[in-house]
Formats: sequence, C-alpha cells, structure tokens
Amino acid sequence: MYADIVVDTYTDPWTNRFTYSVPPELFLDIKVGQEVTVPFGKRTTRGWVIALSKTKKVEYVKDIIKINWLIPVLLP
Repeated sequence: MYADIVVDTYTDPWTNRFTYSVPPELFLDIKVGQEVTVPFGKRTTRGWVIALSKTKKVEYVKDIIKINWLIPVLLP
C-alpha cells in the first residue's frame, strides 16, 4: 500500500505531494487525514496523508516511519 503525503516544508502543498510506502505493521491503522512522521532528505519531518492507493506513482519510495495520531487531524 502507498500513501500520498503532504510534507511539512516551505513549499506549496498542493503541487508537492510525495509518495511513501505504508509498512505492513501500519496497514490496519493508516487513514487519510492522519499526521505521520516520514523521512525527508537527511531529516525526518511530519506530514499528512492525503490519499491511499495500491499502486505507486514513482519508482523509488521510502517507508512511513510512524503514525503520530490515530485519529485523522484533517478532514477529507
């Protein structure tokens, strides 16, 4: 499973979505709107899940590190 994530950066969130892999241990808990921690460059940062899919849109993806809040913090 894959997630499109808007990462907490200084760029436009609607044009800079990033695809991350959802590790198997998070399959049952991941939902659109949740805040997650992801690797971004040489650091980790928070991001928000804006879409889930079964196919990846890019060749290379990194894994989501953890779900910060089980309850979605953003509305669809």
